[in-house]
Amino acid sequence: MPDEKLPDDILWHQSGVNPRGEPFIQLIRGEKVISQMSAEQARDHAQAVLESAEAAEQDAFLIDFARNQMGLEMPDAARLLMAFREYRQKRTGKRGGPLNTRDFVMPDEDKLTTEAREALRKKAGGRRER
Repeated sequence: MPDEKLPDDILWHQSGVNPRGEPFIQLIRGEKVISQMSAEQARDHAQAVLESAEAAEQDAFLIDFARNQMGLEMPDAARLLMAFREYRQKRTGKRGGPLNTRDFVMPDEDKLTTEAREALRKKAGGRRER
């Protein structure tokens, strides 16, 4: 449906070719182009997204371990996570997430947009896991 307006929180990409025949990729949020990259830059960006996904899984595992195996409360588990991130950055040179505790917790479901909430439910098989 070409006339249908896309929600502003949908992030997607589109390939293109400029007038000189050079390839590019646009990163689009809703209907607004927020970035344009060369194919090489897009591949680098995609690799960074994959690495961030891996770091997020490591972070979630560490928080789960700290809380459920070590018995730490969330503030102490968060401090452990921040120390882990700092150590990971020193060892790998890659930053795997925010270092401020208020920045690394996903918002509560009631603060998410309808589309984001539905996507979480689908991923969790109809329920949001905490």
